[in-house]
Amino acid sequence: MCAPDTKQPRGDVDIPKTPARQSALRRMTPFILSGYLFNTILYFVVHSLLPSDLVPEPQYCPADDPGCARRDLLAFQLTCSTNLIYLGITGFRSFYVTGSAHSSVPQTPAGRYFGNTPAVLLPEADKVNAAIVVFQGWDFLASFFFEEHCTAIMMTHHVLAFACGWFCLWYEVNPYYAVYFGGVSEFSSIFLVFAQTFEYFPPKRLADPGTLLTILTGFQLFCQAGFVITFFLFRILGWLRQSALLAQDAKYILKHGLLERFSPGSGWFMYFLITMSILLGGLQVYWMRGIVVKLSEM
Repeated sequence: MCAPDTKQPRGDVDIPKTPARQSALRRMTPFILSGYLFNTILYFVVHSLLPSDLVPEPQYCPADDPGCARRDLLAFQLTCSTNLIYLGITGFRSFYVTGSAHSSVPQTPAGRYFGNTPAVLLPEADKVNAAIVVFQGWDFLASFFFEEHCTAIMMTHHVLAFACGWFCLWYEVNPYYAVYFGGVSEFSSIFLVFAQTFEYFPPKRLADPGTLLTILTGFQLFCQAGFVITFFLFRILGWLRQSALLAQDAKYILKHGLLERFSPGSGWFMYFLITMSILLGGLQVYWMRGIVVKLSEM
C-alpha cells in the first residue's frame, strides 16, 4: 500500500498535520519576570545616579514650580530606551541581517502564521513577544506616575500591544509577523525615545557650552532625522505591505480550515491581529501627517 499523504494543500507545506502544541507563554515566563525585575531595578539605579538638579523644559514642570527637577522623567526615558533597543535590533537583525524571519519558517500562509510549531523554528519571535509583554506592561504601570505619558491614546496602545504579545505566546502563533510588527517597527522607536528625551531635556540643559554640548546637539539631530526616515520606511511602507500579506494569509487559512486543525479556539485572535494592524496602521499615518506638518513648520 502507498503511504498516506501527510502533506497539506498548497500554502501550508512543511507544517505537520498534528503538531505537538507547546506553551510559549510558559516557556518565556522566566524571561518575562526577569524583564519586569530588570526594568524596575534599572530605573531606580539610573535615578540614583543622575544629578538631582536636572531641570526640564518649563512645560514639563508644575505651573507653581517652573524650575523643578525631573530626574525621574529622564530615568524613565532611559529605561524605556533599553527595551526599545532590544526589540528594534532583534527584529531588524532577524528580518534584514540574518534573514531568519524568512528562512526559518516556511514562506506560506500556514508557515508564517503557525510556523513555530511543533519545533521553535523562529526563537526571535518568542523573544520579541515576551519583550513586548515586558515593555508594554511595565510602561503601562509606570506611566501612571508620569503625566507626560499617561494619556488615553498611549495607555490604550500599551494595552492592545500587550494583548498582541501575550496571546501570540499563549496560542503560539504569528511568529513571522510578530518579528516585523513587534520588532522591526520598533526600530524607529529607538530614535524616537532619544528625540523625545531631548524634547524634555534639550542639550543646553544637559551640558555646558563645549564639546559635549556639540556632540549632544548633533546626536539630537541624528535621532530626529533617523526617526523620520525609519518611521516612513518601517511603520508606513513596510507596515502596509506586511498588513496586506497578513490579510491574504488569514484569508487562505480561514478558507482551508487550518485554524481548527492547528490552533483551535484562536480564531478571534486572528481577527484581532488584522484589526490591530489596520487601526495601528491608520494611527501611524495620522502621526506621519503630524511629523510632516512639524517638519514644514521647522
